[in-house]
Amino acid sequence: TITRRRQLVDHAAIPSEFAHQSAYRLKEFMRQLDSSVINSIRSSSEGGASDYSSMGGIIEFVSQAGGNTDSTDEKLTPSVMNDMIKQIWDDGGMVAGGRLVAIVGGVQKRIISQFDQAYRRLDYDSNAVGYVVERFISDLGFEVEIVVDPWMPDDTIVIGDINRLRIGPLQGDAVGLEDLAKTGRLIQAMLSGTYTCEVRNAKEAWAIHTNLKLS
Repeated sequence: TITRRRQLVDHAAIPSEFAHQSAYRLKEFMRQLDSSVINSIRSSSEGGASDYSSMGGIIEFVSQAGGNTDSTDEKLTPSVMNDMIKQIWDDGGMVAGGRLVAIVGGVQKRIISQFDQAYRRLDYDSNAVGYVVERFISDLGFEVEIVVDPWMPDDTIVIGDINRLRIGPLQGDAVGLEDLAKTGRLIQAMLSGTYTCEVRNAKEAWAIHTNLKLS
């Protein structure tokens, strides 16, 4: 919602205040969707006028009973990641064309970047220092891309085939800007859309480890 005067006034570097505010709201929408994809819990009912429905997130899907779950209080190490990948492989979760990813927050990403710290060497004339690990190769030969998401809990890592994850709108309800009824001199619109998350073979093609040490 903005006033007509605010829309008509010339702003430095902002051709349209309405478009500018709409872009901000879209960024907020995407940030909320990202959070939901990771942490959302499915509602117990279909939802209604007073009971909103919600989609399940990745953590809820892969934490199902019978899946590849671990809550051992330990530090994330190459051995821990290898064991998680072996669980997926044992369950037949590795298929041709799959794309393995490890989803972590900032804390576990920093620990992963220290995996081979003891074996690193610098050239004598190097004037830069610092390392980052973007891919992990398991002892079974599978390559895992490291994905950092700010909404992941600090003590959790999820490994799985990203090609079996689908995020999209319900039919005919993709995000869009809808004009609202005019009220006085206000310009009003609503950004809305209904999205859902689909995690295929959550018990076989994914693994989760919670309760990891933070340092």
